[in-house]
Amino acid sequence: MAVSEQCAICGAALTEPHSNYPRAVCPACDARALNAQGEPARHITQTVPAEEAHRYAFTDDGDNPVFIDGIRCTRRYKFGGWVSMRDDQ
Repeated sequence: MAVSEQCAICGAALTEPHSNYPRAVCPACDARALNAQGEPARHITQTVPAEEAHRYAFTDDGDNPVFIDGIRCTRRYKFGGWVSMRDDQ
């Protein structure tokens, strides 16, 4: 797997874990991610009632694809978090 030294959206330098993925997006750009309905993209723990979130803490699921500044990206959900990667590069 190729690694990324720069954000695939803005060109900012990446650090781990983002730099371990191809076409990775930095956290600042990822913060602008929207789902297909134009709403802020979310991990599954952000979509269930707060009292149930603990049951999903390590569930690898959430919105996909996501769109950052109109650019289609795919999120890799793992260990309760995610890394977004640009699709078209």
